[in-house]
Amino acid sequence: MLIKNINYSIPLEKIKDPEDASINVFVELEDGLVCKVPFATVKNLKMRMTEGFLAEKRPYIVVSKLEEDIIRRAIESYAYEKEDAHWLKLISVFPAFDIKELDQMIEKVEEIYKD
Repeated sequence: MLIKNINYSIPLEKIKDPEDASINVFVELEDGLVCKVPFATVKNLKMRMTEGFLAEKRPYIVVSKLEEDIIRRAIESYAYEKEDAHWLKLISVFPAFDIKELDQMIEKVEEIYKD
């Protein structure tokens, strides 16, 4: 799926350490859908692992550095045309699922795997 526009929750040039930060990126796709996608750097996620693991309950696109070229290439990878931006859309809607919806999806997946 083609990417129409990319906006950041804060301008990239205002990030003090682009190798140790996180940011929300808003990706507008050709169909008009705007996906809110969280990005974080490896260093930033390591800093958050106070218990030896990442305790946060949301997916990130993980990058080495928050710079425009890296973010764009990651988004293009997640918006892969043949998959109709499946992964980008999934990360974007993840916070909206409740447990009942997730349980229903698990049942569907179990049926698929039975075949």
